[in-house]
Amino acid sequence: MEMRKNILFIVWMLPLFMAAQQASTDFAYVKQHLTDPGNEVVLVAAHRAMHTRYPENSLAAITDAIAHGVDIVEVDVRVSKDGIPVLMHNETVDHISTGSGKVKKICLSELKTFRLRDDRGKITRHSIPTLEEALNLGKDKIVFDIDLKVNTRDLKKVTAVVKKCDAINSVFFYDSEYDKIQRVERLLPGVLRMTKIHHDSKAKKHLEMLLPDIVHLGNSAVDREVGFIETVQRDYRLPVFANALGETDEAARDDIRAYDILLDRKVNIIQTDTPVLLLQYLRQKNKHR
Repeated sequence: MEMRKNILFIVWMLPLFMAAQQASTDFAYVKQHLTDPGNEVVLVAAHRAMHTRYPENSLAAITDAIAHGVDIVEVDVRVSKDGIPVLMHNETVDHISTGSGKVKKICLSELKTFRLRDDRGKITRHSIPTLEEALNLGKDKIVFDIDLKVNTRDLKKVTAVVKKCDAINSVFFYDSEYDKIQRVERLLPGVLRMTKIHHDSKAKKHLEMLLPDIVHLGNSAVDREVGFIETVQRDYRLPVFANALGETDEAARDDIRAYDILLDRKVNIIQTDTPVLLLQYLRQKNKHR
């Protein structure tokens, strides 16, 4: 009788287990398609991780992204007064924590005493994570889009953490300042880099000078013209990354087909504030596993 109960329990749990396995991030799948300019698969980047469910840039938000099968987490990195890279979008901690002041003016030990706030301003039990904590949590499980909020002088502190954590294979760096992206390559040869390339008379020069691994499109209609995207993908064999943040995400909450504005342009990676919704739509369209 006991054995029969155990068997029934396993049979009942199996679909849930399989769903969980399907939902969690497939790191090998993400790496396979991350630098692929083809349009069979579209990857999803969670802006500031799963910030609608947990505080932005928190370890909990990263863990939740992995659990939901998100491909990439975008995190913002700044450096504390004592030179430790931490995850924080704004220059000050006021908007997102119980603390006050500029990150660069506060030592890590004090930053760690602050509690993070969620999207509604509610104080949580979560604290400001270091980049090292985040990478040790998520490396080889999810890809990190490291948005550099540091000056050129502090870049070495950030790349040193990636190297220390043996996480080069789990990250790519983003900055719109070209000199910083070039310096990243010198500090950490072989690491993937993304920068913004505008559709203008200098686009060809910038693509050939910077040799990025991923091209971040601007938000203007000109920057997102199909002809420009096709040129980047066909002639330079590079994937393109675009934001759905703001208007597109808002529209998709009412009509999920709003994402077609990016899918019809063959965008390879979409950054969104609603990653679970976008993943569901991509799977319906056979654009994701």
